[in-house]
Amino acid sequence: MDTSLAHENARLRALLQTQQDTIRQMAEYNRLLSQRVAAYASEINRLKALVAKLQRMQFGKSSEKLRAKTERQIQDAQERISALQEEMAETLG
Repeated sequence: MDTSLAHENARLRALLQTQQDTIRQMAEYNRLLSQRVAAYASEINRLKALVAKLQRMQFGKSSEKLRAKTERQIQDAQERISALQEEMAETLG
């Protein structure tokens, strides 16, 4: 009977260790995902500020050449914002 209990005790300890290892791995993965989402949010905010600045520049200047360049920069930034938002949504799953 003692060997049976000792074997069960060892099995349960091993199971507990496996679960604790899994919890540590999941916590680390969660930390990394949180950092990734924070980076996405930061980049999205930076790009939105850039879009606002470029839009102010676009309507403040009369040069067609500058306007075309600014419009392209705005479009690029907006496309990047959309891509980052999609990546962030996939990350959050």
